[in-house]
Amino acid sequence: MVVSSVFYLTICAVFLTALGTISIWDFNTIHIRFYQLPLLLGLILFVVSVMKKKSKVNFSFCFFLLAIFMLEAIFSLKNTVFPFVGLKQIVLFSVFFIFAFLICNCCTDDKKLAWLHRTIIVSALCAVVYGFIAYILTNLPGIEKEGLYHYTRPRSFFKEPNEFGIYLTFVFGFLCAEVFSKVKITGKPIVYFCLFLAYALLIPNMSRGSWLGWIVVLVTTLFLLHSTGLFKMTVKKIIMLTAGICISFWLILSVVSKLTPTIHNATVAQAVETRIASLAKANDYTASIRLRYWKTAFDAMLKHPVLGVGFGNIFTILEDDNPANGEVASLALPKIKQATCSNFILDIGAETGITGLLIFGAFLFCLCGKAMKKINQTQNKYLRVVYIGSFSSCLGMMVNGLTYPIVMLPFFWIAAGIINTNINSPEIIRRENSF
Repeated sequence: MVVSSVFYLTICAVFLTALGTISIWDFNTIHIRFYQLPLLLGLILFVVSVMKKKSKVNFSFCFFLLAIFMLEAIFSLKNTVFPFVGLKQIVLFSVFFIFAFLICNCCTDDKKLAWLHRTIIVSALCAVVYGFIAYILTNLPGIEKEGLYHYTRPRSFFKEPNEFGIYLTFVFGFLCAEVFSKVKITGKPIVYFCLFLAYALLIPNMSRGSWLGWIVVLVTTLFLLHSTGLFKMTVKKIIMLTAGICISFWLILSVVSKLTPTIHNATVAQAVETRIASLAKANDYTASIRLRYWKTAFDAMLKHPVLGVGFGNIFTILEDDNPANGEVASLALPKIKQATCSNFILDIGAETGITGLLIFGAFLFCLCGKAMKKINQTQNKYLRVVYIGSFSSCLGMMVNGLTYPIVMLPFFWIAAGIINTNINSPEIIRRENSF
């Protein structure tokens, strides 16, 4: 009974992550999100159930590595200029750890995992429908535009468009796995409509990291579906799919350009073209800033290889007017302009040193190995689709994370939790069509 209650609370938390950066309560740089309340309540119920010996804990080696990494993050506070900022980030990271931990422990059978899969897609539908409406309303004639592209980029419930792009990368894994496998877990109209709107919003979102992440998701999904016999990949299908993507990209971009008012007579299509061409010409402004931040973070990792500059304190080395590392520690919560170097690997390396990066790298390696083992050994085709979707999402977000942080977002941890679920394999084999 308690495990079921924890499951429903976790499902509620997963659904509410689609609300993005909308907060229940803000205090300075501390934000309480809607999904955090059912998540913490679920943790309390689960802990009480374990203490009463009514539930067992599934604590995989991946979680063991995460616990070691968290200790490294705590030890790194010794080097922080702003220890309260580091402590706040450790608490937030613990919330994401709880997300993965509860998913792993409450999704104890195939039906619960299927409901989690459906919840991700249905909540994504809410996010993309609102994102589509908000995109139209914020780009009406006479409305002030935001950003560098002469129009307001789609962001749904998120304050940052690039964060919405990561959310779309996360969602694509589950959508593509179900669409191309022809396996029905969620209602097909919902899946196709959600996929169409997500794809339509991803193009004007203008996040190149998300574009690349989406390609990784698609390629990974098709490869795994083909290797497990859930989708037959042929040369003809590859050609047709590639042509379909190119044509649909052009059609959506043409429609968006025609219907989205911009300033300076620059269409969305021209903004996309400029965005891509600037990379080829190596004169992209945002890319040059990222490269500068990457170098700064890399140098900090080499300078502080054991504990880094302190978890959550990378901002102290990225901007010239930020406090330099080595100053007297402050208990204040400063206003942070640049909280990340826009690369999750270098963020971890700079903040926790080479030691922390190696520990987290071991976690990622363990996570990928566990995912491939589950995909190859699971006979239930429905579970395979869920595992393939979650693993594809993880890989896509890792690639996306090379240009934007993913560790401090809940989506990556939802997928990681699914990969770490411990469903009895013999039971899965006996009930191949149990959904």
